[in-house]
Amino acid sequence: MSDSNLVALAETAAYLIGLPKPIPEIIHEANLEATSLIAMYGYPAENHSITTIDGYILTHHRIPYGKNETVNNKTAIPVLIVHGMNSASLHAFDNGPVSLGLISFVLADNGYDVWLANLRSSSYSSHSTLTRQEQKFWDFSLSDMAVRDLAPLIDYALNKTGFSKISYVGQSMGTSVMFFLLAEKPEYNEKISGYIALGPALIPNYITAIIKILFIPQLLYVVRNQFNVHSLLTVSPLVQRLQLIFCPSDYPIICQIGMFINGGYSPNLPDVARIPVHTTHCSGGMSVKTLLHYGQMIQTQKFRKYDYGNIENLRQYGSAEPPELSIANIKVPTILMYGANDAVTTSLGVEIAKRTLPNVVEAILLQNPMATHSDYMFSKNGKEFLYDEIVVYLKRFLTNYYPLKN
Repeated sequence: MSDSNLVALAETAAYLIGLPKPIPEIIHEANLEATSLIAMYGYPAENHSITTIDGYILTHHRIPYGKNETVNNKTAIPVLIVHGMNSASLHAFDNGPVSLGLISFVLADNGYDVWLANLRSSSYSSHSTLTRQEQKFWDFSLSDMAVRDLAPLIDYALNKTGFSKISYVGQSMGTSVMFFLLAEKPEYNEKISGYIALGPALIPNYITAIIKILFIPQLLYVVRNQFNVHSLLTVSPLVQRLQLIFCPSDYPIICQIGMFINGGYSPNLPDVARIPVHTTHCSGGMSVKTLLHYGQMIQTQKFRKYDYGNIENLRQYGSAEPPELSIANIKVPTILMYGANDAVTTSLGVEIAKRTLPNVVEAILLQNPMATHSDYMFSKNGKEFLYDEIVVYLKRFLTNYYPLKN
């Protein structure tokens, strides 16, 4: 059956079970690429492509100044936003035009030069020799994304802007890669003015969400070795079209349940009409090796590099055990922000991270008691209880830790 016939069949089935038709404007937004979506909201948008040392071609996005400025502001302070797992830069600005209270736009309108990362796991990555369907494409760990993706982007952004430091806002996996980078390459502490960790995932030991099963090493080894599966939740264009049919804005219950399973239950915080956009943009997929890396750390309670097994560890690292990284190397002033209802980075996990990390300025429990792991980016009230507060803390970093230009 052709894709068009399958879509037609799905539309008929949705009609017969009483699902409303998708809203055309939502379908349009869900299908826009990043810079077109930014421009639709009236902000300047740029693409910046970087090829990593191992051949990944990563397209990052930039909002160099705010909506009401007409020329590039050379004094705009650079800030880097890094997405979580099965996500992309899109989630920093796809929460819709209801209030335009989106983290990237709030920062741009407050005088920041906003850089939006896309790690190799995102839908904005490709490879010079590999396709996304090849298992070798997904052969990367948290360390790989930290050292080979994040570090070159920081250097690139600083070179482009002429600043000596950049502020950093990471969410979930976006916090993990920064922790790895600072521990593995301590010289990058000098390039970060301050670090805001949303849902910080140092060693996410206390996950209570059902998604916890994705971090069980024994299960992941079976998935990879017995079934030859190296990525999960990669979404084809056909599946994206089907998602928009079965998760219409007026009744996106199927996708809404998926969000609650992943990050916690908060029925009133997400803008339900935007859920089809969010789920369509969750299309990059997850590397089984990256999930294994998390699972290994959770199981061993150690912050260390990926464990290949004794023989391969000897080849990779010169020791039977993978190197344990020094958390003491993470010296950047850090603010941990978390939700009481976050089922992935729980209050207990954040408290342990606060006591473990050497330079935590503050650990902030979000004001809304229902805030979950998804609400850092998807809440319709994010500007009120989170993004304005991020601006305040970024300014504190600048006051205390900058001198800006080289």
